[in-house]
Amino acid sequence: MTAPFFVSGDPAAQGSMRAFVVKGRAVMTHNSKGVKPWRDAVAESALAAGWSEPLDCAVELTVTFFYVRPSTHYGKKGLRPSASAYPEKAGKDLDKLVRAVGDALTGIAWRDDRRIVRCIAAREWGPRPGAAIAIKALTGERE
Repeated sequence: MTAPFFVSGDPAAQGSMRAFVVKGRAVMTHNSKGVKPWRDAVAESALAAGWSEPLDCAVELTVTFFYVRPSTHYGKKGLRPSASAYPEKAGKDLDKLVRAVGDALTGIAWRDDRRIVRCIAAREWGPRPGAAIAIKALTGERE
């Protein structure tokens, strides 16, 4: 396991696949325009954190996605009492965010994202947008 790492930027959801035909051939694409740059940022951050060999064992993924509170959450005296404690309306679906991270780290942190057997994920307010990611190899006896 390497040290946890942070990915800066707006987290993007994997989204759904879209298919269409071009010159008689089926072409598949993502319907989320921001997913490719986000996955690239996740992969670059993992490599910068020291991943050199993908794990080929059961893996635990812990990821927290951070969003910046909107200015409407603040008044003259600071955070308004009516401001939501969690970003339940901000950002994307948690499961689709996790899928994007899983796909981005395939071949870098693990050989196949099917190796993820435990996932702890959250969306929180933070000082800057991004994601904190930790990966743990699960080897030996069950915990």
